[in-house]
Amino acid sequence: MRLPLGTHPLRSRVAVDLDLDLLRTACGEEFSVRIAYRDANGRRTECQILRLGMSYSPRTLMLVGWCLLREAHRTFEMFRIEAIERGEHSFRPRRVQFLREYVALRTAEWKRKEQQANHRNEKTQRGAHLSPPFSMRTVRLRSKF
Repeated sequence: MRLPLGTHPLRSRVAVDLDLDLLRTACGEEFSVRIAYRDANGRRTECQILRLGMSYSPRTLMLVGWCLLREAHRTFEMFRIEAIERGEHSFRPRRVQFLREYVALRTAEWKRKEQQANHRNEKTQRGAHLSPPFSMRTVRLRSKF
C-alpha cells in the first residue's frame, strides 16, 4: 500500500517506565518535579519542571511544562526521561497563567508554520503558471510613491 506524500505509517508508542501517578499528582497539587532527561543527541540534562500537562500522539507521550532551568515552556518526550522525583517548588498561583502563555505560544507557532506553508504553495503555483503575482500597472503605480 502506498501512502500519500508527507504521511507516515503509525508506529507503536515507545513504552514509558516512569511514575505517572507522581506526574498526575504534581499537576493536581501544583508542585514541581525534578527530571533527568536525555535529548535526541544523547546529552543528559537535569532540571526542575512545573508540570502543566501531558500530550499524547500516535508516536509518543510528552510532558509539557515550564522549565525552571531554561525559564521557558518546554516539551519532553517521556521515553527520554530517565528519572523523576518530587521537587520543592509550588506554582499554585501561576498555573493558569503558564497554561495560557503556552497555548498562545503554540497557537502563534502553528499559525506561523501554516503561513509559511501557504507561502511556499503560492510560490510553487506561481512558478507553474509563469505569471507574476501582480500586474505591470501595479508596479508602475507603486514606483511613483
